[in-house]
Amino acid sequence: MTKAKKSLGQLLLEDGLIDEMQLRSALGMQKRFGGRFASHCLAMGFLPERSLAIYLSKQYGVPAVHIGKSIIRIATSQLVPRDIAFKYTVLPAMVDGGALIVAMANPHDLQVLNELQFVTGKRIIEHVAVEATVRDTIDRVYTLGVQSHQEFLVGNEVDMGSTRQGPNGYLEIVTAEMAAKAAAAARIDPPNVTFSRLTINEEVFDERLAQPVQRTGASRRRILVIEDDEEISKMLTTIMEKAGHEVLAADRGLQALQMIKAVHPDLILLDAMLPEVHGFDVCRKVKQSQRFGHIPVIMLSAVYRGWRFEEDVKKLYGADCYIEKPFNVAMLLQSVKALLEGRAAQPTAERQENISRDAEALYGQAIALHKEGKTDDAIQTIRQAGAIDPMSPKISFLLANLYFEKKLIYQAIAEYERTIALAPEFFAALKTIAVLYQKLGFVNKAAEMWERALKSCRDTDMREKIKEHLIRML
Repeated sequence: MTKAKKSLGQLLLEDGLIDEMQLRSALGMQKRFGGRFASHCLAMGFLPERSLAIYLSKQYGVPAVHIGKSIIRIATSQLVPRDIAFKYTVLPAMVDGGALIVAMANPHDLQVLNELQFVTGKRIIEHVAVEATVRDTIDRVYTLGVQSHQEFLVGNEVDMGSTRQGPNGYLEIVTAEMAAKAAAAARIDPPNVTFSRLTINEEVFDERLAQPVQRTGASRRRILVIEDDEEISKMLTTIMEKAGHEVLAADRGLQALQMIKAVHPDLILLDAMLPEVHGFDVCRKVKQSQRFGHIPVIMLSAVYRGWRFEEDVKKLYGADCYIEKPFNVAMLLQSVKALLEGRAAQPTAERQENISRDAEALYGQAIALHKEGKTDDAIQTIRQAGAIDPMSPKISFLLANLYFEKKLIYQAIAEYERTIALAPEFFAALKTIAVLYQKLGFVNKAAEMWERALKSCRDTDMREKIKEHLIRML
């Protein structure tokens, strides 16, 4: 096989899926922390796994596995020893007759392919995949293989109603031929949806959704577990409950941000690799927030290892503690106890009011800048408001609208998703993201958003139009 002629960053930049700033940011993270470019693009939310997998296929000239949409038979992992899988970042994905399909970060490494063939006694069919996702999945399948009787690991994007799973699982394969469609989607003009500059701040959402949940016991500390692996989440919940704490759980980044605002936890246990919003981004939003920055955050990860990385995560993202998986339970409990006892004082009611006032003032400034046609300045200003109050749906909605106006479609979608995670019945955001998903060709996702918009719509005529539209779609 010949080496890829262009880097992944060059391919994505040329086809308009990322811009120069995003390229430099991802390269900077790669230089600082190591790892592969695609992993950093995924971690920073620049592109979804599917798009990155398609362009990895284009770069390497082999098919790619979209792991988030795949179902892996856990027994397949037994064909390759755990230490080899981790050493070479190779996921045994599916047995196909006398062959073994593997998802790997570097499918051009002939030495690894030969070693895999020798170890397994099978013909190896190499596929490329996003390195960070491969590593996370390797950790999960080998852990489940030892600790549970679960037969399959289901990707976090799998729709069980439409996925055709066989006895050996299911692999979502993407190829370089899909790159043209992905590039065209990145360059599309925004659909015919308009926003009134005069009424952006009048869009309705129910602030009651963000009111703090009442505590069940005066002496119990409330811990929020944010972990997308169900088995690990259950284990952490059990450990913390046995230690006498009240425990709430989230399994997605956007859901976590919503719950932080709603439940005001005393401490957060946060997995690094999460769907929707990366754990590092969740940590940064919490710690940069004047309202929630006092909450201790313990980050957990099986992917990012070593004391140097631990120190960088604490410095860059503000984590109070960093623990590698698999973790020592006694050490975890000791860290939780120490952080709860030494927890910074919560802002006073007066200080909380001042924080809200500061965010509201910046929100008003952003709208004023937008009216003057200074969209870039408006984006910078509303980002400052979001740093003060990252759990505000109307701040997120305004940022999404501004991204939309600048034709930054994927950034807009991410902010609309964040908006509806914070305010699930926010009709204007649901309607807009439904249109965007439909324009991009994600028909099932668009239908889901139209259905949610229908439930949230208060206008009778608009409800009928949405019903008619859904009938035509389906």
